[in-house]
Amino acid sequence: DSLVAVIHELFFAGTETTSATIQWFLVFMVLYPDIQQKLFREIHAVIGDGKLTLNHFKDMDYLQAVQFETQRFGCIAPSSGPHIMLETVQLSSGAKVRKGQMSMGSIYWAMRQEDMWMKPHQFCPENFLDENGKFVSNEAFIPYGLGPRVCAGQNLADMELKVAMCEIIRK
Repeated sequence: DSLVAVIHELFFAGTETTSATIQWFLVFMVLYPDIQQKLFREIHAVIGDGKLTLNHFKDMDYLQAVQFETQRFGCIAPSSGPHIMLETVQLSSGAKVRKGQMSMGSIYWAMRQEDMWMKPHQFCPENFLDENGKFVSNEAFIPYGLGPRVCAGQNLADMELKVAMCEIIRK
């Protein structure tokens, strides 16, 4: 029963969030034609007219940055699911969350923190690029959650998004 539930969640819950992310990607490509052109140039330089393979993705830093920025700025799931605290925790503000209380994390807040992002309130793939244009991750990037309850379909979703974004821009 547990296996069936996990498979159901991977295919149905993941389908909705992946399709919503692709919708945000399409909106951002319409709103930012300069980013669309830069992404097209990278894809064409790496793949040309050839067949897309998984090996191509290691050479597409800008595609990775656009994917992550789409997930960060689109923020499909703005909060984590509810969790029951297993122990009392004191927050940096001094407040305590007691054992047994329900808590929910704000993914939206984490992905908009001004001290963690170059441009937290704008769609900006450079949030994920260093000065040489190479992809760099950010610990505040948590669209799949974090910790022991991170999304089980994260790797599948990442690959689906890369393939879809790449093929949409190529065509």
